[in-house]
Amino acid sequence: MSAAYFSRTAQFNDRSDWPVMSGRASPHSDENTALFDGVRKRRLTAHVGSACLLVLSLGLFACEESFEGPPEIVPARLTVSLDSLVVLNDGDSIDLQPPIQGGWVLFVGAAVRNVSQRGGSLLGELRRAKAPDGSPLVVPGGVLYSDERTAPLAPLPSGFVPPRSEGAAPWHLTMPNPNDTSNIATCPNPLDLDIVDGVFYLQVTYRDKLGRTASSYRKVVPRCTSADPQAAATCRCECSANYQPEKCAIR
Repeated sequence: MSAAYFSRTAQFNDRSDWPVMSGRASPHSDENTALFDGVRKRRLTAHVGSACLLVLSLGLFACEESFEGPPEIVPARLTVSLDSLVVLNDGDSIDLQPPIQGGWVLFVGAAVRNVSQRGGSLLGELRRAKAPDGSPLVVPGGVLYSDERTAPLAPLPSGFVPPRSEGAAPWHLTMPNPNDTSNIATCPNPLDLDIVDGVFYLQVTYRDKLGRTASSYRKVVPRCTSADPQAAATCRCECSANYQPEKCAIR
């Protein structure tokens, strides 16, 4: 796992190529003028089209984009292999994983469509699912932990089933790696509620570079799933309520 979280920027300069006309007719004749204009238009059309593709790939703002409808988003989790995303359904488990800086995080991504392909940012929030009296909330409650970061997009990989098939707009995924997913740091957990095996709302929001925004949420259950017994025990301890440094010391 890379320790560097970063954003990429780039610049693009366009310089048109102009054709040189030759032939027996005068350079200013009607024949050569029409031919020159036709070649120039074709070259400019091709040049601008190529420029738009390159500008979009570099994340800049030179070309118009069109959209089929309002932005859509579906929450997803990063797998323990840290190289693919799985769409989340209501009630799904989500892995508490050890990041390079220590502790335990939820690596959260998303599937999106009808957003700019120039990229944007992804905000992940772990929110309360119960009221103070213990009754379940029907919508996400207060934010417990959150993280927002730059999130470039990639086409769906082969075999990935789109979340919904209605409409012609293609789905894209945030990049499936720890750098480009929301790293919701939940543990060590000083709050007065247990994170492990509890029910929470996970809310994700994508904001693209055009200002288009989509948000959605799912009920999730964070789990300590490490195959290493010591790591699993540390996860459960650090993610339990009212963490103190001496609480999880190895004896």
